[in-house]
Amino acid sequence: MESLISPLIVAVFGILGTLLSPIVGVRVTARMQRELANQQLWQATESRDHDDHRQLLASKRACYVTVNAAARWYRIAQMNYLHALHERRLLEEDRSEFHAARRAYAAALAEGQLVASRAVLDEMEIVFSGLSRTFQRIKRLERGDADEGGSFDEIRTDLLALWDKWIGLRDAMRRDLGTHD
Repeated sequence: MESLISPLIVAVFGILGTLLSPIVGVRVTARMQRELANQQLWQATESRDHDDHRQLLASKRACYVTVNAAARWYRIAQMNYLHALHERRLLEEDRSEFHAARRAYAAALAEGQLVASRAVLDEMEIVFSGLSRTFQRIKRLERGDADEGGSFDEIRTDLLALWDKWIGLRDAMRRDLGTHD
């Protein structure tokens, strides 16, 4: 009887294996396909995140270039306007250049406030509050209403000193873009 049980057990397992192998194969294949799909989804998400990050950095870089250029132009326009005012040769061309630089500066500042990181905003505030103060002082000097610290030499000194403030702003921008040394 034992000799009949062993072949019977082998036959039952053989039949079960034959019947179950397609089911197990389908499940294993489905599991592998799910894992492959998940891996592809993860890779696509990573790639998209990387592209989004690259686009964000490119957008920030363009904004920072615009902010820097507009603020520098505005500072130079203030210096030119101040000298023309001091030399009593202020022309409509000087006024137009001054106001065009101010408008470009205001537009760049607005964009920068939307895009810049907190560290960059803090440095922008230092430079831009200095530019605002010198603008107000120049306009008071032009009206003949200069207060203490509002002479030509004092305003000129402050405008020259603003160059030093650009170092902190530039460094904050470079850190934000990941290009600092």
